[in-house]
Amino acid sequence: MPEKGDEKGRDQVRFTKIEYQLRLPFIMYADLESILRKKSTCEPAPTTSSTTQHQHHVPCGSCIYVKSSDNRFFQTPIVNFGEDAVEKFLDQVLATASECRQYLENVIPMEQLTQEQLHEFDTATHCFLCNKEFKQGEKGVKDHDHLTGKYRGAAHNKCNLNYRIKAKDVKIPCVIHNLRGYDAHLILSAAKPHHGEITCIPNNMEKYCSFTIGGVTFIDSCQFMMSPLDKLANNLSPDQFRETRRYLESMYRETSSHVNNVDDMQMAEDYRNHPFIPPTLNEQQQ
Repeated sequence: MPEKGDEKGRDQVRFTKIEYQLRLPFIMYADLESILRKKSTCEPAPTTSSTTQHQHHVPCGSCIYVKSSDNRFFQTPIVNFGEDAVEKFLDQVLATASECRQYLENVIPMEQLTQEQLHEFDTATHCFLCNKEFKQGEKGVKDHDHLTGKYRGAAHNKCNLNYRIKAKDVKIPCVIHNLRGYDAHLILSAAKPHHGEITCIPNNMEKYCSFTIGGVTFIDSCQFMMSPLDKLANNLSPDQFRETRRYLESMYRETSSHVNNVDDMQMAEDYRNHPFIPPTLNEQQQ
């Protein structure tokens, strides 16, 4: 145990994992659905205690939505239904995570700096990552976002090299509401050896804080939002449904191209009248 006031600073705890400050560029949100199938049972013995099963939960579908910190990236939700729904869900989740890693491997070159950014870099005295001062004669390097190519600031060469996501090793998170109480049982029951190694952080023998299958870490959003999804959605104002609007706009553009040529101004007017349902769908419902 180092003594207080150690010359090398070994009596202090410091944060050194610079790369953990970097925002994860991809996250998946998912949900599983089941149907209730009735079970044929016999009458239990009246003289003993017993449990009678009346229904069996049969997974019938799933949906996966990928969100990126880079708003240029957009993918429509991946919907799956039918037999072996959970196994297909796992296949799709792992395949999507692999696509995200391939996207991360493509490093975008740094954009040309503006005069203001060049002046900021030339006059920088501290690393913007570790906040330590540059030593005398030490020159900082230009750090940039590998996804967008945008300049971030002046940094130590070591900090710059560490401040990156290793595409091959990164775990892509998949968030499911009430994962611990329901979906985890379906997912772990359907996992096969080809899906990869399973590791978990357990609460007890039946529930897990999170678990990892292959290169995907499953997280329960109920652990930090203890409310039903419908209540959480009701707390939002219409303008806060950004991802829903983005999906509906993409669907509207696709469907309207087969009906007539509707420009963006017309689409904006339609959405002011019907903020969540594309006009073409309204016409189909009438």
